[in-house]
Amino acid sequence: MKKFFIAFIVTITFGTLIGLGSNASASELESSAELESSAALESGTETVSDGTVPVDAVSDEGGIYDKFGQEVQMEELTPNQLPTIGTRGAGAPYNLKRLNKGQAYQSNPFSGSGTRYSGYIFGGGNTKNYRFTFKKGGFGCYKTDRPDPGAIIGYYNLTLSGSPYLVNNMPYFYFAVDNPVNGSTYNILAQ
Repeated sequence: MKKFFIAFIVTITFGTLIGLGSNASASELESSAELESSAALESGTETVSDGTVPVDAVSDEGGIYDKFGQEVQMEELTPNQLPTIGTRGAGAPYNLKRLNKGQAYQSNPFSGSGTRYSGYIFGGGNTKNYRFTFKKGGFGCYKTDRPDPGAIIGYYNLTLSGSPYLVNNMPYFYFAVDNPVNGSTYNILAQ
Protein backbone atom coordinates (compact mmCIF):
# COMPACT_ATOMS: atom_id res chain seq x y z
CA MET A 1 0.00 0.00 0.00
CA LYS A 2 2.81 2.40 0.94
CA LYS A 3 4.67 1.72 -2.34
CA PHE A 4 1.47 2.27 -4.33
CA PHE A 5 0.86 5.62 -2.59
CA ILE A 6 4.42 6.78 -3.32
CA ALA A 7 4.19 5.70 -6.97
CA PHE A 8 0.85 7.50 -7.27
CA ILE A 9 2.25 10.75 -5.83
CA VAL A 10 5.41 10.55 -7.97
CA THR A 11 3.30 9.94 -11.10
CA ILE A 12 1.04 12.90 -10.34
CA THR A 13 4.01 15.15 -9.50
CA PHE A 14 5.97 14.11 -12.59
CA GLY A 15 2.92 14.48 -14.83
CA THR A 16 2.20 17.90 -13.37
CA LEU A 17 5.78 19.05 -13.98
CA ILE A 18 5.74 17.73 -17.56
CA GLY A 19 2.44 19.51 -18.21
CA LEU A 20 3.83 22.77 -16.84
CA GLY A 21 6.83 22.65 -19.18
CA SER A 22 9.18 25.61 -19.21
CA ASN A 23 6.36 28.08 -18.58
CA ALA A 24 5.89 26.95 -14.95
CA SER A 25 5.53 29.79 -12.48
CA ALA A 26 7.36 29.83 -9.14
CA SER A 27 4.11 29.23 -7.25
CA GLU A 28 3.29 26.16 -9.36
CA LEU A 29 6.75 24.72 -8.73
CA GLU A 30 6.49 25.43 -4.98
CA SER A 31 3.14 23.63 -4.95
CA SER A 32 4.77 20.63 -6.62
CA ALA A 33 7.63 20.66 -4.05
CA GLU A 34 5.09 20.70 -1.20
CA LEU A 35 3.36 17.68 -2.74
CA GLU A 36 6.68 15.79 -2.96
CA SER A 37 7.50 16.69 0.65
CA SER A 38 4.09 15.41 1.71
CA ALA A 39 4.73 12.14 -0.15
CA ALA A 40 8.10 11.76 1.58
CA LEU A 41 6.49 12.21 4.99
CA GLU A 42 3.81 9.64 4.17
CA SER A 43 6.45 7.15 3.04
CA GLY A 44 8.55 7.58 6.18
CA THR A 45 11.67 8.55 4.22
CA GLU A 46 12.08 12.17 5.23
CA THR A 47 14.80 12.92 7.76
CA VAL A 48 15.05 16.01 9.88
CA SER A 49 18.16 18.15 10.16
CA ASP A 50 19.66 16.18 13.08
CA GLY A 51 19.46 12.94 11.07
CA THR A 52 16.66 11.33 13.07
CA VAL A 53 13.41 10.10 11.60
CA PRO A 54 10.23 11.68 13.01
CA VAL A 55 8.26 9.15 15.06
CA ASP A 56 5.12 9.73 12.97
CA ALA A 57 7.06 9.05 9.75
CA VAL A 58 7.83 5.44 10.68
CA SER A 59 5.83 2.64 9.03
CA ASP A 60 2.73 1.32 10.80
CA GLU A 61 3.82 -2.17 9.77
CA GLY A 62 6.61 -2.07 12.33
CA GLY A 63 10.32 -2.01 12.14
CA ILE A 64 13.51 -0.49 13.46
CA TYR A 65 15.06 2.60 11.85
CA ASP A 66 18.60 3.85 12.45
CA LYS A 67 19.56 7.51 12.94
CA PHE A 68 19.85 7.91 9.17
CA GLY A 69 16.26 6.78 8.60
CA GLN A 70 17.30 3.43 7.09
CA GLU A 71 15.26 0.40 8.09
CA VAL A 72 17.28 -2.28 9.88
CA GLN A 73 16.60 -5.65 8.30
CA MET A 74 15.33 -8.44 10.51
CA GLU A 75 17.67 -11.44 10.44
CA GLU A 76 16.69 -15.09 10.39
CA LEU A 77 18.22 -17.19 13.15
CA THR A 78 19.48 -20.74 12.88
CA PRO A 79 18.94 -23.07 15.85
CA ASN A 80 22.59 -22.48 16.84
CA GLN A 81 21.95 -18.73 17.11
CA LEU A 82 18.97 -18.95 19.46
CA PRO A 83 19.58 -17.53 22.93
CA THR A 84 20.30 -19.68 25.95
CA ILE A 85 17.04 -20.15 27.81
CA GLY A 86 17.98 -20.83 31.40
CA THR A 87 16.34 -20.39 34.74
CA ARG A 88 19.14 -18.35 36.37
CA GLY A 89 22.38 -16.60 35.54
CA ALA A 90 23.41 -15.43 32.07
CA GLY A 91 20.39 -16.80 30.19
CA ALA A 92 17.70 -14.81 28.42
CA PRO A 93 15.42 -12.78 30.74
CA TYR A 94 12.04 -13.85 32.05
CA ASN A 95 11.08 -10.73 34.01
CA LEU A 96 8.75 -8.33 32.20
CA LYS A 97 9.34 -4.57 32.39
CA ARG A 98 6.36 -2.56 31.16
CA LEU A 99 7.14 0.90 29.83
CA ASN A 100 4.28 3.29 29.21
CA LYS A 101 4.51 6.26 26.86
CA GLY A 102 7.02 8.79 28.20
CA GLN A 103 8.78 6.35 30.55
CA ALA A 104 12.44 5.46 30.14
CA TYR A 105 14.74 2.68 31.29
CA GLN A 106 18.54 2.97 31.60
CA SER A 107 20.50 -0.29 31.78
CA ASN A 108 23.38 -0.92 34.12
CA PRO A 109 26.78 -1.04 32.39
CA PHE A 110 27.64 -4.37 30.74
CA SER A 111 30.97 -6.13 31.25
CA GLY A 112 32.51 -9.58 31.12
CA SER A 113 32.90 -12.11 28.36
CA GLY A 114 30.46 -14.39 26.61
CA THR A 115 26.83 -13.52 25.88
CA ARG A 116 25.14 -11.08 28.25
CA TYR A 117 21.39 -10.41 28.25
CA SER A 118 19.22 -7.52 29.35
CA GLY A 119 17.66 -8.08 32.75
CA TYR A 120 14.15 -7.76 31.36
CA ILE A 121 11.86 -8.49 28.47
CA PHE A 122 10.35 -5.10 27.60
CA GLY A 123 6.82 -4.44 26.31
CA GLY A 124 3.21 -4.81 27.27
CA GLY A 125 2.72 -1.14 28.19
CA ASN A 126 0.41 1.34 26.45
CA THR A 127 2.76 1.76 23.47
CA LYS A 128 4.76 -0.37 21.05
CA ASN A 129 6.96 2.53 19.90
CA TYR A 130 10.38 3.16 21.40
CA ARG A 131 13.68 4.97 20.99
CA PHE A 132 16.85 2.92 21.68
CA THR A 133 20.09 4.76 22.45
CA PHE A 134 23.37 2.90 22.94
CA LYS A 135 26.62 4.00 24.57
CA LYS A 136 30.03 2.38 23.94
CA GLY A 137 28.72 -0.63 21.98
CA GLY A 138 25.85 -2.11 19.98
CA PHE A 139 23.35 -4.80 20.95
CA GLY A 140 21.31 -7.57 19.41
CA CYS A 141 17.55 -7.17 19.82
CA TYR A 142 15.27 -10.21 19.98
CA LYS A 143 11.65 -9.46 19.02
CA THR A 144 9.02 -11.75 20.59
CA ASP A 145 5.24 -11.90 20.30
CA ARG A 146 4.72 -12.44 24.06
CA PRO A 147 6.78 -12.07 27.25
CA ASP A 148 8.60 -15.36 26.67
CA PRO A 149 12.28 -15.28 25.66
CA GLY A 150 11.80 -18.39 23.51
CA ALA A 151 8.93 -16.90 21.44
CA ILE A 152 11.32 -15.17 19.04
CA ILE A 153 9.82 -13.81 15.83
CA GLY A 154 12.83 -11.77 14.76
CA TYR A 155 16.36 -10.61 15.51
CA TYR A 156 18.03 -7.27 14.75
CA ASN A 157 21.72 -6.45 14.89
CA LEU A 158 21.84 -2.87 16.16
CA THR A 159 25.26 -1.24 15.83
CA LEU A 160 26.54 1.67 17.88
CA SER A 161 27.00 3.73 14.68
CA GLY A 162 23.23 3.55 13.95
CA SER A 163 22.15 4.77 17.40
CA PRO A 164 19.68 6.19 18.25
CA TYR A 165 17.09 3.88 16.73
CA LEU A 166 13.37 4.47 16.35
CA VAL A 167 11.25 1.39 16.85
CA ASN A 168 7.68 1.05 15.66
CA ASN A 169 5.15 -1.62 16.56
CA MET A 170 7.46 -3.85 18.66
CA PRO A 171 5.29 -6.02 20.93
CA TYR A 172 8.03 -7.44 23.21
CA PHE A 173 11.82 -7.44 23.01
CA TYR A 174 15.05 -7.97 24.89
CA PHE A 175 18.72 -7.31 24.27
CA ALA A 176 21.84 -9.45 24.11
CA VAL A 177 25.50 -8.71 23.46
CA ASP A 178 28.48 -11.02 22.91
CA ASN A 179 31.65 -10.03 24.74
CA PRO A 180 30.39 -6.51 25.51
CA VAL A 181 32.60 -3.45 25.40
CA ASN A 182 33.16 -2.72 29.10
CA GLY A 183 30.63 -0.10 30.19
CA SER A 184 28.18 -0.54 27.26
CA THR A 185 24.68 0.59 28.10
CA TYR A 186 21.30 0.97 26.45
CA ASN A 187 18.51 3.43 27.11
CA ILE A 188 14.88 2.83 26.10
CA LEU A 189 12.35 5.63 25.82
CA ALA A 190 8.73 4.61 25.28
CA GLN A 191 7.08 6.93 22.75
